[in-house]
Amino acid sequence: MKRLLLLVAVMCLAATSAWALTGTYGWEDCGTVLGRYPVASPSVIATNVGAPDPVHGGLASLKLEREAASPTTQAYVAWIKGLVTGDVVTVSFWVYDVTTSYPSARVWAHYCNSTDPASYGGSASGPAEYSGSTGWVPMLAAGPASWTFGLVVPTDPLADALMIEVRNYGVPPTNIIWVDDIEVTAPTRGGVSIEFPAAGPSAVEPSTWGSIKALYQ
Repeated sequence: MKRLLLLVAVMCLAATSAWALTGTYGWEDCGTVLGRYPVASPSVIATNVGAPDPVHGGLASLKLEREAASPTTQAYVAWIKGLVTGDVVTVSFWVYDVTTSYPSARVWAHYCNSTDPASYGGSASGPAEYSGSTGWVPMLAAGPASWTFGLVVPTDPLADALMIEVRNYGVPPTNIIWVDDIEVTAPTRGGVSIEFPAAGPSAVEPSTWGSIKALYQ
């Protein structure tokens, strides 16, 4: 009976994992961002850093420095391509703050197309929550952020991708946050892919934060 229950549990786990494509990324390959907004300064300065800067796991993290109080800066950290209406994408990552007020981070998304990361097809919105604790914390206390493609209607009817943004609300001189260990899930279907700032051997393989970070410890 125990063997039967174990077999059923394994089958259920396999069935669950088959529903989603999972990509993880920890900035170990020296990548920074896929793009930023505004494109010209003042904007956000993205730097790949290691110790003594804060690192959540492995050897590197992403440092985001907001140059001015306005406009709201956006660093593009994940590009999910080949989506259709109804597809669900989830995102989680870790943020390092230095205060309980500013600077603070927020996760957001916009529509684009699968051939041009600089394209824009309208806002896809995002959770209302801001980061607000010191040290490394999950971006969202309630769990991963989730988007259903097309729930907010794109302004571009040809949009077929989602770009994940990290927004920095820091005000100089308290204007720096760090990001690490992002995990993205998307539907497992032909044509769907997850792209991070730079190619890496484990960047889009189904894995956990622990397994990818173990490569660098």
